[in-house]
Amino acid sequence: MFNHANDIDFYRTWVEVLTGGRTTVATTRRYCCLYAGRKTGRTYRLTHEEVLARFGHLIVQHERIDEVFSPAISNYGYVMRHPALGQEMTLRVYGHDGRPVVAFPTMNGRYWDFEGFGMVDACAGLGSWL
Repeated sequence: MFNHANDIDFYRTWVEVLTGGRTTVATTRRYCCLYAGRKTGRTYRLTHEEVLARFGHLIVQHERIDEVFSPAISNYGYVMRHPALGQEMTLRVYGHDGRPVVAFPTMNGRYWDFEGFGMVDACAGLGSWL
């Protein structure tokens, strides 16, 4: 996702580093990027077509994931980017079924605060209430 965040040719950069030990490509981090994946056989709130229709303006890449990688990251992946977030954000995913929930840290908080303060365990029993 480094190439999408910086709007650069990552492969050119990689070749320059391999052949010359450094690169001349300047990075600017113009965008914040997110990877979202789907597992085959699971039901999702939005269909693939609905994801493309709703978030197509943010999606810079989407494709089927090779089976050798799919157990770890998904069977189908989307890479999205947006310039307006103004900061890099880390995403942490818990579980694999049920209704998705997004929790943002408090001001100056860290992405692990939700788990660190026991909220994952506290929410685990809510099941269909979420």
